[in-house]
Amino acid sequence: MHLKQIDLIIPDNLIIDQFCKITNNLFEKITKNLDQIDELSATRDQLLPKLMSGEVRVEF
Repeated sequence: MHLKQIDLIIPDNLIIDQFCKITNNLFEKITKNLDQIDELSATRDQLLPKLMSGEVRVEF
């Protein structure tokens, strides 16, 4: 298939704006989640050796 033969539908500006709003919100959430993953990983990396050595104990 050649590109000359493909019909291309271009959405109007309203649809593009709506798409951008939705995707921007999703990307913001993804960025926040990635930041939280980094923070939680750092906390885990600090606590795990202390838990394994018995320096810190957890009671239920």
